[in-house]
Amino acid sequence: LASEPVQFADLQRDLEALVSTLGATAGAATPELLFEPASRQCLHPGRSARVRLAGTDVGWLGELHPEHVRSLDLASAPMLFEINTQLLQTVKSDRIEEPSRFPAVRRDLAIVVDEALPFSAIRDRVTLIASGRLRDLTIFDIYRGTGIEPGRKSLALGLIFQEKSRTLTDTETDGLMADIRDDLQAALGARVRE
Repeated sequence: LASEPVQFADLQRDLEALVSTLGATAGAATPELLFEPASRQCLHPGRSARVRLAGTDVGWLGELHPEHVRSLDLASAPMLFEINTQLLQTVKSDRIEEPSRFPAVRRDLAIVVDEALPFSAIRDRVTLIASGRLRDLTIFDIYRGTGIEPGRKSLALGLIFQEKSRTLTDTETDGLMADIRDDLQAALGARVRE
């Protein structure tokens, strides 16, 4: 709905979608965007990030600083971003992958992690455990509030798995999710929400 406030994860997904349409040739995989915590004077401290692509800074995003929200008498803090699209178009991927003919499987996972933990750390751990079967990992919800400890955040993750040579079974996917949950708890101090 238009009345719902835009969340950080919404903006991340929009930028990822934008990048997927720029600078890619047919059949080429687009390099992944990284969102690294970074401060910017106009943005809320702790709710802003630098946007990087293939090791290059291509922009920033975040929530408007509370002082500006008050001075402009806004009902809620808007999300802002700036992306250098010319720079995006210069980043090419030389990796070509043939798409799998087998169905993908989606699973969701809700975890509670430290506020300062970057998404890249979670993505790296999941990618490692998935051993080439992870096709996509996105955050579709971020929650802070009742039931979540101060200094922590709840992330709802959407994971898509796919094999190139066969269909993944439910048993394999369930085992993969159990391994990912165990690893995130051990390596990152994540708490799984049921």
